[in-house]
Amino acid sequence: MHKSICSVSFQVITPEMEAFMEKVTEKVVVGLVGGSDLVKINEQMNGKALSKFTHVFSENGLVYHRNGEHVATKVKILFFIGYFGFYEL
Repeated sequence: MHKSICSVSFQVITPEMEAFMEKVTEKVVVGLVGGSDLVKINEQMNGKALSKFTHVFSENGLVYHRNGEHVATKVKILFFIGYFGFYEL
């Protein structure tokens, strides 16, 4: 598994990282996890967080969106990716 930071705190994603993530999402399912609310995460991702990532967990993973739709609030990421999947990350 590759772990990476899409953007530095309070900064917008770099064009290089955006291009990299575009290539990655063509080959694998990608989840984006951020500590901020969805509005801030979307700003950092140039307004494309929900359209570019299958899974978006905002507010430190407490709010979950899948395919652009709100799924749950106060979720546990382990519930969605599984205990063993989490430790493979």
